[in-house]
Amino acid sequence: MNIDNLYVLIENLKGSKHLYKYKEEIDKLILVKKIKEPFPAAYGHIPRTHIDAEALDVVVLSSEPLERGTLVSIRILGAMRLEGKITDYIIISVVNDDLKNIEDINDLSQKEFNDIKNFFETFKNLKYKKCFNVREAKKIIKNSMELYERVV
Repeated sequence: MNIDNLYVLIENLKGSKHLYKYKEEIDKLILVKKIKEPFPAAYGHIPRTHIDAEALDVVVLSSEPLERGTLVSIRILGAMRLEGKITDYIIISVVNDDLKNIEDINDLSQKEFNDIKNFFETFKNLKYKKCFNVREAKKIIKNSMELYERVV
């Protein structure tokens, strides 16, 4: 998988309170539960990655609504690390060829960043610890791809 040509499987839609998870063994999205707060952006995972016993989580920003169950070509903006009982990483991205004025996580408005951070702190019951730039986020993705190859 090329680190500069990544796709995300969209599981959850911006504004939705329904949590869907992809089940690889049956190749389907399953409705898991209703959550308290709506997703601040589309949310899914990069196939063939592995971190914290699951695929690497990705937020996908877009100027247009995305469809659940689709593979979307993305451009990496950065990542955030959350910690608590576990350490988790959330990759922040935009749809390729969209929102061209946003090239890095630091280009997000403070409100956009805080909405994402606050949602995931509550959703995952973890605390935000650190933000990573594009280069560092790509290292996290590369490591998760290598871990997937070793584990699977």
